[in-house]
Amino acid sequence: MLKKLIIFTDLDATLLDHKHYDFTAAQHALNTIARHQIPLILNTSKTVAETHEIRKKLNIHHPFIIENGSGVCYPAGYFSPEQHANTNNDWKVLSFGLSYQDIQNILTKINQIQRYKYQNFNQLNPEQIAKITGLTIDQACLAKQRNGTEPFLWEDTPENLTTFIQLLENDHLHVTQGGRFYHISSPCDKGKAMLQLLRDFQRAYPHNDWLTVALGDSPNDYPMLENADIAVVIKPSTEKPPLSLTNHPRVIYTTKPGPEGWQQAMEQLFNEFALD
Repeated sequence: MLKKLIIFTDLDATLLDHKHYDFTAAQHALNTIARHQIPLILNTSKTVAETHEIRKKLNIHHPFIIENGSGVCYPAGYFSPEQHANTNNDWKVLSFGLSYQDIQNILTKINQIQRYKYQNFNQLNPEQIAKITGLTIDQACLAKQRNGTEPFLWEDTPENLTTFIQLLENDHLHVTQGGRFYHISSPCDKGKAMLQLLRDFQRAYPHNDWLTVALGDSPNDYPMLENADIAVVIKPSTEKPPLSLTNHPRVIYTTKPGPEGWQQAMEQLFNEFALD
């Protein structure tokens, strides 16, 4: 079988700079990936609308994973997934778990029992989101077009956060921690969505022996990193410690943050696989 790389990457503070959402420092690696026709899969907490705009800037046309694994988006004609998917313009969206409205209904029910101090995306206007994240107003509007997750900023005690998470879990919801926000979703994650998409590639290209590379920097990237053949832990852009993957057989820890670290890891892998 032909060994073939497939790359899954987080965006914020990984391929994109934490403050300015710029990927210029990784452009050389991106050019090499495109030249060798390596599938580059964006696996992000961002929405369909946000990710679609970023894909256009990156000039990539592969499927992508949204909102911490709550959905997989297939460009029309790329290959036909067997699952039930909703058609949306030029791509199909395969959704996992509860809808965004379902999550809002559960939050309303919890708030009727106990009021906690937090801000969720549904409560924030685009101007507030832009101020918190550094996004433009237009980008913040795209971030509000959610499919199956709800980000929130916790402003209460750690003890109440534990109770709040337990109440969500009682309703079969899950909480993960990202770079800026906590994220509420069904019990899906970036790793499960990555494996789903990998199976699609294996069915479409059965003669390829796919070798998965995953790059991330935040706790919500753990499932993706743990399920990859090669895990790349990007140095955090803040003072927080880097992720630790003690039991993974192959981990690369970058010494640079964001797209500079992304470029650094890719150069190491290009040398290893003789890709110029």
